[in-house]
Amino acid sequence: MHANLPTPAMTDIKLAKTTSRKRLAYGALVVILFVTFGAHAVVQLSRGHGTEDFGYFYHAARAMWNREDIYAATNGHYIYPPFLVFIFQPLAFVSAQTAAIIWIVISGLLMFAAALIASKEAATRWHPTDAAIDPSIPWAIAAIATILVADKIDTIFILGKRIVLRFLALPAPYARWSANRCSPARQSAQQLALKI
Repeated sequence: MHANLPTPAMTDIKLAKTTSRKRLAYGALVVILFVTFGAHAVVQLSRGHGTEDFGYFYHAARAMWNREDIYAATNGHYIYPPFLVFIFQPLAFVSAQTAAIIWIVISGLLMFAAALIASKEAATRWHPTDAAIDPSIPWAIAAIATILVADKIDTIFILGKRIVLRFLALPAPYARWSANRCSPARQSAQQLALKI
């Protein structure tokens, strides 16, 4: 008579499978959104609509490599610190269009990583107890956040913005050193984010 009732082990297996499916679905949604935005930016680039901000970074990086004035190389449009050009210098070895595509890929990876770090931290801080957090919750938060800021992400990809460097620099110290508000690593990462 009791042979058809599920055992606790069977219930745990079903719950784990459901959680795994949810995590996969949310993760796939986030990846699909980022790939779509990246593809849209590449299509815009191929149609001749340049990545405005990235073009300035690229030409300034080429100028730095050639030991020329980074500000004159962009007719005064590059207004950022030289450290930023130093970061972009490896992209100066390829054509502007190839470098822009590489930057779109790097931007997508950095934003994806930042979304996961921030959503994991949000899930940890919002959880009311010390019990284990459902592993699909951070992925759900990342998916919802990505949808809510979809237009901003698309614009960042199309314009080739440098702000993606800050996305990773700001949440990372919170994930590692959140218990110590004055940790040197956290302060260093925040200062680096401000310089970029």
